[in-house]
Amino acid sequence: MPSSSPSSGSSGKNKLIALIAVLLTLGAVYAVVAQYREHAAGTSSTTSTASSPEEALNKATDWASKEPGNPDAMRAFGMALLQNQRQADALSAMKRAVELDPDHAASHAGLGDALDANGETNQAALEYLKALNIDHDNAQALLGAGKVSQRNSLGYTRPAFLRATQVAPDNADAWIGLGQEDVKSTEIALRPEAVAAFDKAVALKTTRDDFYGDYEQALVNDDQFDRAEALIRGYLKSHDADPATHFLLGHLLQMYNPTPERLTEAESEIQRTLNIAPANESAQRELGNIQLQLGRATDAVTSLEVATREAPWDLAAFRILSKAYGRAGKFDRAAKAAARASTLTALNSKIFDLTARKKDGFTDPAYHRQLAAAYAATGQVDKATDESAMARNIAKNPKGIADFYKSYQSMIDGAFPKTSVK
Repeated sequence: MPSSSPSSGSSGKNKLIALIAVLLTLGAVYAVVAQYREHAAGTSSTTSTASSPEEALNKATDWASKEPGNPDAMRAFGMALLQNQRQADALSAMKRAVELDPDHAASHAGLGDALDANGETNQAALEYLKALNIDHDNAQALLGAGKVSQRNSLGYTRPAFLRATQVAPDNADAWIGLGQEDVKSTEIALRPEAVAAFDKAVALKTTRDDFYGDYEQALVNDDQFDRAEALIRGYLKSHDADPATHFLLGHLLQMYNPTPERLTEAESEIQRTLNIAPANESAQRELGNIQLQLGRATDAVTSLEVATREAPWDLAAFRILSKAYGRAGKFDRAAKAAARASTLTALNSKIFDLTARKKDGFTDPAYHRQLAAAYAATGQVDKATDESAMARNIAKNPKGIADFYKSYQSMIDGAFPKTSVK
């Protein structure tokens, strides 16, 4: 297992952690809203009953100066520094806290917060896992682990947030994180849980509103269309410049009770999305689908050609484009679009099968080369590049990477002993 010191390990090991972050994704990504809205980090732990961050820092500084060998004092000092946006100083303080108390979960959790605040996300993830290997119920570590996993697709987001809601049921950020992760999942059974998680966060009177796009999507996924529409319209009153919410309203209007009037409004909402954030293939696909429903096949073709050109991996866009070509009398193009859709269906199936055995195949270069080829064929160049890089790294040092990956998986299993992390 890696050393508890955040500075230990080679640069090659850090690169491996970064590549693992790319490759351990669970579930389908809620891509449309994610393109528009970066979720806020949420919660920071409090270290004092002081009335202001400055007063908390003054008290923590005094305590740490009087008891420099006290790990509790050093942790309080580090957290106060974080609250005052002194990230570099906080990192030094938290490293010292770990040196003073290497077997205390709170020390590693605090160091994780400091590392994350300084942009060292991969090392932060390891510190949170170390904390949870010491104390499975450390709320600070669970929240931190959930956030870095959610941000970097590390594969244990739901277990972290789910446990956080159990050990800290009054923490709104835990419920929001769980709901956001459930929204991304393709598991139908998790749809009611997503809604319930967001409902709980609202009941706790959270001041955050950065999760409303996911909240709306959770309601749509759970067929609570009336609630979703009311929430979307209410949110737009104060967030008219948010393209994700305009997109969601447009999608809902064309999906639920799509009368001509609602379809016209849907088109207006998607146009509004594109006016705010022009470069989005998902909005172009949605626009083309609405135009096709309104009987404007030529306009639909124009929109869908843009969508498929910008996202050659978008299966749904090619299926709709095939229909639009057919209705526009362009039968040869319709056949070509249908053929591309069939090819993507087969490639997606292959990718799904490969990713399902990711844990077993991770240390095999051939496995990553197969994934790279499949991603390249769909047009997902970035993912293909990542998989090719992983294959090369493993081929250079197969035993070292196999040993490290085994250790890394052991840390995850030790952090979440009651939860299966696939």
